[in-house]
Parts: sequence; structure tokens; C-alpha cells
Amino acid sequence: MRPINGVHNMNRASPAPQQDRAPAFTRSQIMDALEMNVRMFAMQTAPTPAATSPSDEVDKALLNVKNGIIGHNLDHQDNIKLLGDDIVGGLETNMEKVYRVQFGEAFQQARNTQVPEHVKRLLRESVGPTPLNRQVEEMKERTEKLRIEIQNSRARRRNNRLVDPCDLSEHLTHVVVFAAGGKSKACEVFPKDIQSFLYYPDDQIKRLFEYYDLGKPGLDRSANLNRFMAYIGTPFTVSCPPSPASLPTPTSPVTGIPSVKKKPSV
Repeated sequence: MRPINGVHNMNRASPAPQQDRAPAFTRSQIMDALEMNVRMFAMQTAPTPAATSPSDEVDKALLNVKNGIIGHNLDHQDNIKLLGDDIVGGLETNMEKVYRVQFGEAFQQARNTQVPEHVKRLLRESVGPTPLNRQVEEMKERTEKLRIEIQNSRARRRNNRLVDPCDLSEHLTHVVVFAAGGKSKACEVFPKDIQSFLYYPDDQIKRLFEYYDLGKPGLDRSANLNRFMAYIGTPFTVSCPPSPASLPTPTSPVTGIPSVKKKPSV
């Protein structure tokens, strides 16, 4: 049925009004929305970093530069030390080689020149004719000294047998002394007997002391006489009283009148 004059037929049933429906979302869309909400919540709850001033940034940069310089210096020092060790080690090695070569050459030269001479000298001293002659001469000298000592010991024993102090004319046995090169002059002034010895002048007694190496005679004449008689083995002692001051005896070889007595037996 068509409308008349623009008016619909009211008797026809009009369609019912449609209600608004919620849009339908897929599962993936829901998960994306939840993930976005979680991220936004995390960003809102995260602490905001403190703002840094320009001076803090400068200090941090300077500290980094300082640490870098220190590290560079340490590396440089380590490199210098390693280089120095290498140089010193090389020098020591080279010096050791040079010294070893020089010492070897010097030792070889010394061995070639000194060792043969030393061997020759040892041979001359040990088995050469000169050392043998010297040994023979030394043996002769020792034999002669031993012979003189034996002879002097016998002479002292004979002089010790003089037992009578009243008989001073008995001959004394010479005590021999040999100087280098021959017979000593001591035999020329050795007293023949005790009686003649008591009248020896002081200068002759001095000569006896020199020849027999008895030292320097003292001022006491009797002590000098007794010392020499004890040396040659006589059993007597001499006592010489001093001369009076009013009676000088310049020509007399003996001061006062000596008295002789025998030593007490031990």
C-alpha cells in the first residue's frame, strides 16, 4: 500500500527500535591492552632520577681523566722498568763474556810464561847441583858445631876436676870458640891456669868477655872473674878485696890480693 500525500499508512506495523551493542574484542587485543596498562603503571611508579648539576658532571669528567693519567703513568713506569732490566741484563751478560774472554787469555798467558819458570826453579832448588852443595855445606857446619860443643863439654868437665884451691898452677883446658871463617882469637887470650888468670888486666878480661859472648863486664872485678871461671867449668870462686884509697895501684893488673876458695858441692 502506498502512502497517500506523503503519509504512511499508520495501520502498518513499524519496525522495533534497535539497541546499541558493545563492540566485540579479540583475546589478543585484550592482552595488548593489559600489557600497555602495566607498562604505564610501572613508568608512573618508578622513582625519578635526581637531576645532576653541571659541576658534578665536570668533577666526574676530571676524575675520569685523572684516573686515566695515573694508569698511563703506571704503564709507562712498568715499561721503563722492563726496558731498564733488559738493558742491565744485556750489559751484565756482555761484560761477563768480555771478562771471561780476557781472564782466559790472561790465565793462558800466565800459564805459558810463569809455570815453566816455576817448574825450572823448583827443579833447581830440589835436585839441582847448587842446593845439594848448599846442603853439604850446612851439614859440615852443623857437624863442626856439634864437634865444638862436645869438645867444650869435655873441657868443662876437666876444669871441674880441679879440687885444690892452693894449687892454682894446674893447666886449664881450653874452651874453644870458632868464629865464621876460622879459629877464634879467644884461644890467644885464654888463661893458662887460674893463677895467671887472677892477674889479668881489665882490658884483657874485657876481650875474653867479647870473644866468648859473655856481654859487657861489670865494675866488680871479682864478679867478672867468677863469671868467666863458671863459664869454663872451674869449681872455684874468687874474692878480691878493694884496694885502699890511699894506696892506688895504677900499674898492678889486679885490685887487691885475690883469695880463692872452692865452691860448696851441691
